[in-house]
Amino acid sequence: MSIFNIVQNRRYYFILSAVLIGIGLVAMVISFITTGAPFQIGVDFRSGTRFEVQFQDVVTEDQIRDVYTDFGISNPMITSIRAEGLENAWQIRTEFVSPQTAKDIETELGARLSPIVPDTTRTESVSPSIGAEVTRA
Repeated sequence: MSIFNIVQNRRYYFILSAVLIGIGLVAMVISFITTGAPFQIGVDFRSGTRFEVQFQDVVTEDQIRDVYTDFGISNPMITSIRAEGLENAWQIRTEFVSPQTAKDIETELGARLSPIVPDTTRTESVSPSIGAEVTRA
């Protein structure tokens, strides 16, 4: 005798499965309505630039956002990186910016907010044409 009595309770398991699938479908529809895509895809699958910087002093998300706004980037996604040995580290995702603009942003962050810890800055970009090709595949 099984604890779950799968055959006897199959209707409950079918209902549970249907409810979970329904919740997933509703979440996809809501995501599609709000973002235009059923899933949130990262910079790796769409065009964009990702910056990782570590400051010597404490800075706030609003201070970082102000620098990006001055460069015409209206909605950067800013996330604090929390890991052992990392303090004042941030990840910023934006629309695609040219390599020169990325360097200018890094320079401005260090000059206006706090000096950047040497050898901790990382910038990755995916161009719009590559992003479109990857998501199409």
